Amino acid sequence: MFLNLRVCQGGLRRQGIRPFLVGIQLFIGFICFLIGISMLESTMNHDKIIKKVTDFNTLHLFIEDIGPNSTSEKLLSFYNNLSKNDKIKNIGTFLNLNIPFKELIDSPLIDNKKQSETGVNKVVFLDKNLLEWTKFEVKKGRGLNKNDVGSEPNEIIPTLIGPALEEQFPLGTILSSGIADDRKMTIVDKKFVVVGILKENPVYWGGGSSTLANSILTNQTMFICPLQSEQNYGNQLITRLKTNMLIQSEENTSTEDVKKTIHKNLESNKIYGSISTIKEQLEELKKNKSAYHLVFFDLFQFDFAVVHFWTYWRNAIVSCSKIQRIWN
Repeated sequence: MFLNLRVCQGGLRRQGIRPFLVGIQLFIGFICFLIGISMLESTMNHDKIIKKVTDFNTLHLFIEDIGPNSTSEKLLSFYNNLSKNDKIKNIGTFLNLNIPFKELIDSPLIDNKKQSETGVNKVVFLDKNLLEWTKFEVKKGRGLNKNDVGSEPNEIIPTLIGPALEEQFPLGTILSSGIADDRKMTIVDKKFVVVGILKENPVYWGGGSSTLANSILTNQTMFICPLQSEQNYGNQLITRLKTNMLIQSEENTSTEDVKKTIHKNLESNKIYGSISTIKEQLEELKKNKSAYHLVFFDLFQFDFAVVHFWTYWRNAIVSCSKIQRIWN
């Protein structure tokens, strides 16, 4: 028996460290495979998340340069011309801001420590048009509608809050903060009144990006509010019209026709930007992640490692068997 063990050990010794190296390759391949599966699952879930916010055929306009005479009036003129086009059903804009609330200072519900120390929270402001077709589901209270957007300054702002804040700020709670008035170059005090509690895992537009990579975000503590009249001027207006504009086509109108119409308006106003559907941006996001390619590559690598691992050990066993037969 001891002789057989020595013979087997000799056969394994002749294989060197190859089985060990292939074992490492097998382990690394398996880890990469798990990462690939995770990325693939994340990419597929992105479809469901986006469907909560908008339709795949919604157009996302991202303006890179206003060109000469870079003023908010130029963008507003461009926006008004698009709104009158018979191929376009609706144009909506939004703002995504970080606003401090004294009631949220040192709140354990805010994940970001720095923001918690200052009470800063995400607040999304939606204009009348966007509120008309975007419905945020609430589990308590009421939602928002276009009638919540006033043409005159209002101290009271009806607010939807994230589900994580429900216990701390029940319906009817008033939170105090201020918003910028770019026309008067000042901060205006406002009272954010909780009128609704959002359902779990709310989704909102992050904005400020030419792709979906950073535009679709989730946040359990966010606020959603109607756009305020003070935000119709200056930098806030420019931000809304440059990077946070969403466009719906009329029924029975192809998105390609609408894209051509928008491009013509951009060229005539000497404004430079890109326009694409949410579906196109989603496909580009998937392509950039290359999740599918990674999974197939790692499957191949994993199988390759398994085959070589088995081959090396099989050769060692066969070698041991041959030597044992010769010895006997």
